[in-house]
Amino acid sequence: MKLTTLLLVVGADLVQAWVPLSHARRSLTSLELSTAVSPDSYTKPERVVMDDLPTVYVYDHCPFCVRVRLALGIKNVKHKINFMANDDVSTPTSLVGKKIAPIFEFPEDGIVMPESMDIIEFI
Repeated sequence: MKLTTLLLVVGADLVQAWVPLSHARRSLTSLELSTAVSPDSYTKPERVVMDDLPTVYVYDHCPFCVRVRLALGIKNVKHKINFMANDDVSTPTSLVGKKIAPIFEFPEDGIVMPESMDIIEFI
């Protein structure tokens, strides 16, 4: 596949991009160039602060943990984070019965749950 250089003006900056030669012959839409959301179109929700903060137990390298942390940030939920070591078996096992992350502990209702999508659905 032959590549060519495409120079783009993004804001006040000139950006160089490598694109296949077949794409360089047609005009690219702004959606193809970037799928980023404009910062003006996002309004942050009101901060959610509970009396007893929920705790999220995570591994720093875990993409599922990042998913939960991102959702908590987007929903503006104040929480505590407990980073577990890779060889920490006792913490997750004592909470949910197996070595898994992320784990969401919601002390107000006594809920402890694993599985990132379940946590996101809950919050």
